[in-house]
Amino acid sequence: MKAIFSFVVKLILLLVLCYVSYVFIKTFLNSFKTGTDTEKTLLSGFMTFIITTIVTAWYKHRDNKNAILNDLRKMKSDVYFEFVDFYINKMLGALNKGEKIDIDREMQAFLFKYTPKISLWGSDRVLKKYLELKDNKLVEAHESNPYEILDRFENLVLEMRADLGYGNSRIEKRDLIRLFVNDVPKQ
Repeated sequence: MKAIFSFVVKLILLLVLCYVSYVFIKTFLNSFKTGTDTEKTLLSGFMTFIITTIVTAWYKHRDNKNAILNDLRKMKSDVYFEFVDFYINKMLGALNKGEKIDIDREMQAFLFKYTPKISLWGSDRVLKKYLELKDNKLVEAHESNPYEILDRFENLVLEMRADLGYGNSRIEKRDLIRLFVNDVPKQ
């Protein structure tokens, strides 16, 4: 409902802006036809000033927005790296050694400490993938399908990469996992 209301308000503002622009341009063109040379010169200078001001404000706004997005990416990348680093060392290290994945106190403590960070910095899609990976039933499912944990981990990392601005368009299923774990089939 809120999105619809916001859309309607923006549409009304756009229509009002179009009408005001139409009236202004019509008056401007009439002034050029009937005005004196001095009026035409002043009007041209005024229009140049207005256009320059608008373009400068737009560029400044865009640069500020990009700076904010870059700062957010930096913060997110630190939070995401912390998770990926721990997960690779703890979980995938066990898989590479042929050991059973065990959710021990160290992992529970890490997840307890990490969850507030990702809940603050992660996008909605990253949070959904994080919850899928964190699902307690997943550990039980590991015994019947050992690649399920890996696939969910890869889905989370791909979502983190997308949140940081990467396209992931040329990464195939299990490509990221094969960076860390040997002998993983492509599927």
